[in-house]
Amino acid sequence: RTFLTRGHLASEHDFLMGNWQASSFSYINLVPQWQSIDRGHWYRLEKKLRRLADITKHNLVIASGTYGIMTAVDDFNNTRELYMDPDRKLLPVPAYLWKLVFAPKNSSCVAFVMSNDPFEGSRSEPFCRNICKDHNWPDDYIYDWRGRMFCCSADEIRSVIPYVPNFKCNYILDYIPEQTPNTVPFNFWFRTKSRFL
Repeated sequence: RTFLTRGHLASEHDFLMGNWQASSFSYINLVPQWQSIDRGHWYRLEKKLRRLADITKHNLVIASGTYGIMTAVDDFNNTRELYMDPDRKLLPVPAYLWKLVFAPKNSSCVAFVMSNDPFEGSRSEPFCRNICKDHNWPDDYIYDWRGRMFCCSADEIRSVIPYVPNFKCNYILDYIPEQTPNTVPFNFWFRTKSRFL
């Protein structure tokens, strides 16, 4: 159903210049990510953020990273951390991926946290109050095998992940519904699943 692949923390499509795009393939920007998540909700989130920048004509500052190490139960019912090199415990498979998005124009931020476990049997509770729906962000990224996502305020995510950058965030960054020529809001199309970003 899925396999580990080379996941980008920052997508090559987030950069304008060719040499910047090429640098996105450096090891410092790559993490072990499950393919169904890399091509699932993580991909959809990246497209959503690029679309927001396009709609608002504002530059966004995006910091991305990982949190925790994914665990799995082995044949002897022992819980083990997953590494690409398990003998030397090198290249851990992250439990979560995160993005903190900062809009300097109005000092607003929002953080996205996505599970990197497509096999989650029981859903662990998010480690912050999920504010996706309150701020027009997708609240249907809930399928484990595609990457279950929740949204946090910058302060809340920093209380759990202390190395998240400390941008000057005064507000929560909202998603702006796009108006189509027939005046149907963009999020109507998204929520009815007849069109995906």
